[in-house]
Amino acid sequence: LEFDITDFSSIESKYREASNFIKGEFDCLVCNAGISLHETSILDVTKEGLELQLNTNLKGAYLLSQTYLKELNDYTNKSILFISSERGMQCDDVPYGLSKAAINSLTKGISRRFYRKGLRCNAIAPGITASNMTQIDPKEDLYCDRLASGRFFVAEEIAEVAAFLLSDASLCISGEIIACDAGEYISSYI
Repeated sequence: LEFDITDFSSIESKYREASNFIKGEFDCLVCNAGISLHETSILDVTKEGLELQLNTNLKGAYLLSQTYLKELNDYTNKSILFISSERGMQCDDVPYGLSKAAINSLTKGISRRFYRKGLRCNAIAPGITASNMTQIDPKEDLYCDRLASGRFFVAEEIAEVAAFLLSDASLCISGEIIACDAGEYISSYI
């Protein structure tokens, strides 16, 4: 089932439609919708670009996770996983990085409030990953000398970390933002 995460008025009905489709509750929610307009500084940001990125990257994920929490009958063995970004772990002045920093805070806040009730909440902060958003083809040469890793990452690498964080092997992990960028986030883009 597909829907536009920025169509806020339909989040609850789409969630219930998906729940009816599987005939039960979800064990996990993965919030991975995101966009970047690739501005270079605050001086390049438009009001429309700011709104679009905050609505997609933060407000949609916030309202979808809120719906998930409200609809669950029992939090035991449930998880929320946000896909953040290394940009959210750095200082930034553009909407993409700011929205991902807010997702990191939301991750910790939800974990703090719900872990004792049985729900875990974590985030993954990938480095530059070959995808439609980055316009990097995963089948092409992924070499990039300026990065700590020396290369771009592929989606399958991030998916392995997601599978771990959603599995019983990580029951003691909650409120964490796992950087998947070979330490690149330690530097700053500004």
